[in-house]
Amino acid sequence: SDCLEMVRELTGMGVNIYFEKENIHTGSMESEFLLTILASLAEEESRSISGNERWAIRKRFETGRFHVSKVPYGYRLENRQFAVNEEEAAIVRQIFASVLEGKGTSMIAKELNTRGIPTGTLKRDGSPGEWTAARIQNMITNVAYTGDMLFQKTFVNGRHQRMNNYGDRPQYYVEGHDAAIIE
Repeated sequence: SDCLEMVRELTGMGVNIYFEKENIHTGSMESEFLLTILASLAEEESRSISGNERWAIRKRFETGRFHVSKVPYGYRLENRQFAVNEEEAAIVRQIFASVLEGKGTSMIAKELNTRGIPTGTLKRDGSPGEWTAARIQNMITNVAYTGDMLFQKTFVNGRHQRMNNYGDRPQYYVEGHDAAIIE
């Protein structure tokens, strides 16, 4: 329907469209019927490809061969595997030790910022990122620091929005996926 709407709008403005792959020219088109059929086929092909990609990703989750593109603080990517970044790993261990001592996430973040410990991230304006209570909370709840991995913590819904996975989709737990920073 989006395709037909756009074709109608552009045709109404005097703009003709030529679809090379299908060899359709809207200026010489007798009716929209063929375009409707081809647009429907293209949409179904897109859904099929998307479904195949989701299936392949789930299979990589199940076998533990899924490769993440962004590694948690304390790690670096080496040959598509997590390798411990010892300088950052020392900070990770300090954070977990502070939590075990009873310090709150806000206090830990404040101490790290006061000491000038970099987060490894940048703000939108390009300046160094800061430690926050939320960042610390995410770290201490991330199983990756134990060397294990939990896949599909989030998913993209039908409206292309990233959602937290609270049982909506299967999750995949892989023990011994990478080197552990903490026990």
